[in-house]
Amino acid sequence: MSDPGTPSQSQEVFHGDLLAVRVETIASPSGAQRYEIVEHPDAVAIVALRDDPAGNEPQVALVRQSRPAIGRETWELPAGLVRVEERGEPQRTAARELREETGCVAQTWRQLTREYSSPGFSTEAITIFLATDLTVDATTPHDPDILAVEWLPFGQALERIRAGQIEDGKTLLGLTLAANAIPNAIPNAIGGAMPADPTNMPFPRRETANAAARPLDGQLRLETMLMEEFNYASVTAYQAFEDRARMFNLYLLLIGVLASGLGALYQLGGFQAFTPYLTFALLFIAGSLGVVFFVQFIRLRQAHRDSLVTMNIIKAHYIRMFAPQYQNLPNVFHWRLETIPSEERVGSVTFLVNFTTAVLDSLCLAAAVFFGYTILFVPAGLEKIDSESLIIGLLAAGVAFVLAAIFQVLYYRSAFDKRKEMRKLRLEEEKVAQVRLVNEA
Repeated sequence: MSDPGTPSQSQEVFHGDLLAVRVETIASPSGAQRYEIVEHPDAVAIVALRDDPAGNEPQVALVRQSRPAIGRETWELPAGLVRVEERGEPQRTAARELREETGCVAQTWRQLTREYSSPGFSTEAITIFLATDLTVDATTPHDPDILAVEWLPFGQALERIRAGQIEDGKTLLGLTLAANAIPNAIPNAIGGAMPADPTNMPFPRRETANAAARPLDGQLRLETMLMEEFNYASVTAYQAFEDRARMFNLYLLLIGVLASGLGALYQLGGFQAFTPYLTFALLFIAGSLGVVFFVQFIRLRQAHRDSLVTMNIIKAHYIRMFAPQYQNLPNVFHWRLETIPSEERVGSVTFLVNFTTAVLDSLCLAAAVFFGYTILFVPAGLEKIDSESLIIGLLAAGVAFVLAAIFQVLYYRSAFDKRKEMRKLRLEEEKVAQVRLVNEA
């Protein structure tokens, strides 16, 4: 991107009824940058909520429209373009579009956000409003582009998002922001009973059996402790996966930077550009860090599995406790202690992450051994190395690669030994059964 003061040239190449396309060329130290920009009017979208006559959660309006650009019909929030006379007054546009598409007038308006739909090439900005306290205006003619209007409970709209049935960007954003804006009025809203981001602990517990949320019993009770234990285990399981993803990305970034740096050195000066001691140090550090990351990935996966076991122990306790009252209750729960899947098998995500890390760090260590050999036994440098020394160096590097890989494979197999896992699960099942026997006694 260039500075605002950078000289530029702009040329309009298309002008239609709705939009225009211009090509803007911006000078920069690295050369002229060419941008194809779509000049598009701003727009609005409305999350219109009305009270349910039965007294349940509010209903939200969705409209069905034909979208030839993607070749199908979509369900979206009421929306439309800002007219010339409405520029600078997006709420005026929103009120007009709401009347035309749903036949309703809102008494209360709240701007949720203003977002650029695709700032990479378009100037369009969409302002999203929350409209409440609705009344019907039967005098407004119906918009012929609207194929249908549906008022459905807000929770069902959120379920459509989760099920992938709503794909329109402004609708996804508007419904999500509205759910966070008024969580207590919407029992199933994102951000209601439990925050959307479970990593921000601790958070207040809420009972949402009715619209007026009230705090749960805060006294020290067994049920409360088990609930907190279950929630803590679920959060730690989530965090273990998140930490693994961040660490893997970090390691790939480090390897990428190292490879790019060494490649740049070679392009600039060939083998003579490599400083043997610096190259050896960088490769050895990268390889050693890879081994550390490899071990941490395994520990994070073990922490995730321990969290799953903890959650299923609590589940098993309640299944055993309530089984006499509910026929076939165990069959309702698919995930049980005995059915926890082993994700360390060949082809699993855990295997692929660790396998990739093991290969990369073994290669780094092998390369470090090769450069270490040249430092000790080839004083003339890589550009003057003879064939015999090259073969010996490559053999030493190959041995280092095999040893590093074997060490990590053995560590992986030992950490994820299926027999150990089965013994641990049987032990946990026996503990749950003993609790049941004591209670019955």
